[in-house]
Amino acid sequence: HPDIFNQAIMEFGALQCIPKNPNCEICVFSNNCEALREETIMKLPFKSKKIKKKNRYLNFFFNDQNNEVQLEKRGENDIWANMYQFPLIEDRDGFEDRNEEIIWETKHILTHQNLFCRFYKTNSIFKNTELIKLKDLENYAIPRVIENFLEFYFR
Repeated sequence: HPDIFNQAIMEFGALQCIPKNPNCEICVFSNNCEALREETIMKLPFKSKKIKKKNRYLNFFFNDQNNEVQLEKRGENDIWANMYQFPLIEDRDGFEDRNEEIIWETKHILTHQNLFCRFYKTNSIFKNTELIKLKDLENYAIPRVIENFLEFYFR
């Protein structure tokens, strides 16, 4: 059970390797301790600077006519590289008003971004999309936030 082992090591470290006052002299791992060998004990644990999170406002458009949905493939240089999504319009500074029915809203948190997502019901057909049968959607890599939406929508 690697999960139990990992948890045990973390618990050991929290009790034994106390910041600024570790108990190295009674530690069973002192012969193998890199921090003790490299004399970096007092520098640990190192806390990295907090990453400033960027807020993004994503509008997804969902059209499920004829048991099909429109998907577009994401590019390589952004979140969810090469995954598939519903047609998307990103707003810059907060959500803009749209003439579509909002069917679901959520906040999706990534390590460096807060994604505020809205899903709209639409009858529009978007360019550069593929029509995919709903039953075939499981064959496409889609972001977790879209999986969550589908779970909400079809429950």
